[in-house]
Amino acid sequence: MIRFRNLTSSVFLDVCVRCGVCRGVCHVYLETNDLGKSPVYRLRLLHSVVKGRGIADSFELLNVYECTLCGRCMEACPFGISTVDLWECLRGYVYGLGKNPESLNTITSSLQEFRNPYSMMAESRFDWVDYLGLENPPISRKADIIYFVGCTTAFKGVCQETAYAASLLLNRLGLSWSFLGNDEWCCGAPWIMAGSEEKAVEHAEHNVKLIDDLNAKEVVTTCPSCYRMLKWRYPSLLGRRLNFKVMHITELLANHVNSLKPVSLFNDVVTYHDPCELGRLGGIIKKPRLILKKTSKNFKELPSHGLNSECCGGGGLLQAVDNDVRVKVSVKRVKQALNIGAEVLVTSCPSCKMTLRDGVSAIGSDLEVLDLTEFLAKALSL
Repeated sequence: MIRFRNLTSSVFLDVCVRCGVCRGVCHVYLETNDLGKSPVYRLRLLHSVVKGRGIADSFELLNVYECTLCGRCMEACPFGISTVDLWECLRGYVYGLGKNPESLNTITSSLQEFRNPYSMMAESRFDWVDYLGLENPPISRKADIIYFVGCTTAFKGVCQETAYAASLLLNRLGLSWSFLGNDEWCCGAPWIMAGSEEKAVEHAEHNVKLIDDLNAKEVVTTCPSCYRMLKWRYPSLLGRRLNFKVMHITELLANHVNSLKPVSLFNDVVTYHDPCELGRLGGIIKKPRLILKKTSKNFKELPSHGLNSECCGGGGLLQAVDNDVRVKVSVKRVKQALNIGAEVLVTSCPSCKMTLRDGVSAIGSDLEVLDLTEFLAKALSL
């Protein structure tokens, strides 16, 4: 990650020639047609900051956060500029000034008080276990694998089925696994998105200690944000290698897919939405498709997928800044699925599932949106 103090010597700021290629793939710009919300304009703001001119206009400060941090502009850039790193640096600058949008301050206050972005008490982190009827949950036990559930999966009702399905699949595989329990904190990704690397370090130290105390060899998660934080950000933030391996559950399931015999293959037309943090930014593209092709008869790709996948609209804390744009981006993605005749839209991210469900609701569609764990659990009749 590029830190703000290193930007004065970063070649990225001088490499950009304002060609505008990034603008053509930016979801927020395409939905708003506002040049002030384009990657090129955001880079201009960053250049102004580095040159000592700063950002004074409240409109410009808000535009720093009008972004899902999806990395599509980075993928499109002909010069390979690491734009996501730059946008995080810019947010860090604004956070340091204490000029975050008020809606983001609500999230950071929640993270500070409750250690999750939803202002939920720690004691309710595993309420879904009782609600969904998971039998004999292995909470805070020493085990080979820790299932790091994550905040959105644990606290958002629309996503809790993902945690339940993942638990059933881990049991089906006969693995030695456990939850961290109510002491699990947010992975810290929202702190990075809001602009505070320092606060993210606190979460990293806390969660790593919990995992180490349970002697875990591996950590598996169903959330791409948690996956990227644990796998890459934690070693960087803590300045050391971790004692455990980190996997997204799609990796784990793909490794065992031949032993997971589906009761019957899905006949519905199924498509897959690549979460930006899992696919483009996390490098996991083939394995979800391996699982889907083993469990469905009619798999179809969306027009943009893999590294070129379009964002669902749910990343980067955009919902807190401009929920209308978030939903518009989601509706566009949902319509792409409908246009290819999809009956089931599968993804591998709680935020994507929640956002795509909002897009489906916005247009009154009956398209079914499932996490890959739920889809596989259904195929196995769990």
